[in-house]
Amino acid sequence: MIVKMILQAKPLITDPDVAAEADAFMRQEGQHSTAHRQHVKALIVRYPGLRETLDAVIGEFDRLTAQTSLNYRLAYTADLEATFTPVFKLMLDNEATLFRPGDDRVASLFIWHFVEEVEHRSSALVVFDSVVGSDIYRMRVAPSVFRHVLHVIRLACQGFNDHVPLEDR
Repeated sequence: MIVKMILQAKPLITDPDVAAEADAFMRQEGQHSTAHRQHVKALIVRYPGLRETLDAVIGEFDRLTAQTSLNYRLAYTADLEATFTPVFKLMLDNEATLFRPGDDRVASLFIWHFVEEVEHRSSALVVFDSVVGSDIYRMRVAPSVFRHVLHVIRLACQGFNDHVPLEDR
């Protein structure tokens, strides 16, 4: 969704610094997507039922792309990216519980992702401000953004509950 969104927004960006930031952000998000898809692909090999979970989650973002405006998706991404740093701090503060009992490769993936997210934590806001430039709009849509995020999280969690035995989690 983010890559498609940036490609759609690029013609509207007139500042060369913002355009460069948008390109870097898009490339980094593409790397994130590739890394997460490789992880999910390995999980699906072990737990084939997760394929329907992945399809459901992707479907939610495909619907969001098809049914909402570019401005909304720019606000969505800016709002979401703004929450990652505090959420990741919470996760890192509790790494012994969240990561130590699990696979070191997954912990490494998440730590890498945390660093990458912190590196571009303001990129989505920079792009939003360049194209839309309305904090009031961004704040007005925030409740619907977080409802959607929670819906997707619930879908993913339900999929893991349905298809991954508790002793493997």
